[in-house]
Amino acid sequence: MKVYLDRSVCNCWEAACTSDFADKYLGKEVKPTACTLLVLNEDQRDEIVFHIHDRDGTEKEFVVTDKNLLQAMDNWMDAYAQQQLEKAAFSAN
Repeated sequence: MKVYLDRSVCNCWEAACTSDFADKYLGKEVKPTACTLLVLNEDQRDEIVFHIHDRDGTEKEFVVTDKNLLQAMDNWMDAYAQQQLEKAAFSAN
């Protein structure tokens, strides 16, 4: 599944965003919010790939799998940061 989000149009504060993210995107069905641009469920893969245009103008790609699902449900921003650290460590080797 691919989910495209534009956080620049959302006025939700950070703590509410992490809670909303788990509730709206990581449950059994996607429940779109103000920042949802597009949801594609054409590949039937076990992962969810989020393409996020963030408030600071950066583009983020955040992949949620069974491995990081619980962390993403707890706080997607921390899970994304951890994923970026792991990517950087892997790239450095």
